[in-house]
Amino acid sequence: MCIRDRYQRRVRDINFVLMSVTAGSKLVQHAPGVFYADSSIKLFRYFNVPIRMSVVRLKNNDLWLHSPFHPAKSPLDEITQLGQVKNLVAPNLHHHLWAPKWKSQFPEAKLYGAPGLLKKKKDVQFDITFPVGSQGVTANKEDFPWIDEIDFIHVDGFPALSEVAFFHKTSKTLLLTDLAFNVKKDNLPLPLQLYLSLFLHREVSMTYPFKLTSYNKKKLKDNLDQLMSWDFQSIIMAHGEVVTSDAKDKFYKGTYSFFMN
Repeated sequence: MCIRDRYQRRVRDINFVLMSVTAGSKLVQHAPGVFYADSSIKLFRYFNVPIRMSVVRLKNNDLWLHSPFHPAKSPLDEITQLGQVKNLVAPNLHHHLWAPKWKSQFPEAKLYGAPGLLKKKKDVQFDITFPVGSQGVTANKEDFPWIDEIDFIHVDGFPALSEVAFFHKTSKTLLLTDLAFNVKKDNLPLPLQLYLSLFLHREVSMTYPFKLTSYNKKKLKDNLDQLMSWDFQSIIMAHGEVVTSDAKDKFYKGTYSFFMN
């Protein structure tokens, strides 16, 4: 087994040591029907990492939750006032930890898992898993009743992440977790500042460790080209500041160029 394969396996199998999860912020309205809340998790005693969950209110008032953090730490009352929680999305192999807790609290909601999660989390009952390489254009409305409002693509090419990216069509918002970080180093703990200095390429970009897990540049380019064809004007990601201007240009100069160069 080569070094890259060993690294991919280790990243896929990793379960972060969560020491604590802070109480989340109040819901912030990003655009009509699109909201988010911020929190942070402490990893390995030293790293306070900012995290974000997103909430989309569909036209029928059902709610679609992307990468939700612990429900006890979320602005749950605000969320349930928006509508009924009907869709829970665990969008990659790492942003899945608390989705089952939401499923327990809202058993009528569909729990969606990224490709590979069914194998990684055999103790979790996913209602639907995104097929490898899947795109919204081929999705059926029975499994994905929200597809007219939210497009998606599984960005294949690095199995250690296996992220599904989403595009809210009305607000022209790109929804990501680890495909792009936009964390500013100011006011962060020194260990995290050091990590970002060493491993973060630039703003709105993935980190070097994730790049090491990529294995099929052509497939990755095809998927990222499809993502770039969306007319997104803002980006809500799980880690870092929300991008509200020049979003497509920043993503191109960040994650896209990082992988293609």
